[in-house]
Amino acid sequence: MPPVRSPASQEDPTASVASEDDAPAAQAYSSPLAELRGKLRAKIREKYAERTGRKNARMGWSVTGYACAVVIRGRLRIVGWPVWADIPFGDFSRIPGGEPVMEFLTALWDSGELRFEPADAAHIDLARRNPHEVLPGRPVKLPAPNCWGRYPRNDLKLARFRPKTNPLGLPLKKGRMVGAITPKLILDEVDEADEVLSGEEPDAFEDADV
Repeated sequence: MPPVRSPASQEDPTASVASEDDAPAAQAYSSPLAELRGKLRAKIREKYAERTGRKNARMGWSVTGYACAVVIRGRLRIVGWPVWADIPFGDFSRIPGGEPVMEFLTALWDSGELRFEPADAAHIDLARRNPHEVLPGRPVKLPAPNCWGRYPRNDLKLARFRPKTNPLGLPLKKGRMVGAITPKLILDEVDEADEVLSGEEPDAFEDADV
């Protein structure tokens, strides 16, 4: 007869299943560079939430985002950004240099050289007046479509200001400008009629009795 186990020693078959389902799945990255960027973002965001006391606090990486979210609202500032290495400050996806730059920034953050520090009243006031002056480094250069902002134009389908025509009252040009009247390329071709006439003309040397 098999031994009977006590209820305390019996294992719940659903316990292991529940623990496996509750365990968070590891985040998959598309490349080693994306993994470096994601992990460094998570470290900085976690420290920012810890320093501000807000669990859902988010970092700002643009010029206005950093000034408003980090300096003014969070009353913090980033110190130790490697300006001497000519690394621009901005979203990690837009910082050039690839894996070496991300590994270098990660090493600076892990060592504590790159860190958050409290922002004083003068620094916060400067962020309100001139956000560019409080950036830890020079801003990252954005491509042309993105540097216009979220809304590139605000005068679509609206009347636009036109300057006054001839404000100095100078005499206008007479005649109508018709533009170019000759083709861009003049091909080395001979008209057939001209070629026939040139064949019927007498030789110039015969007329001169040479």
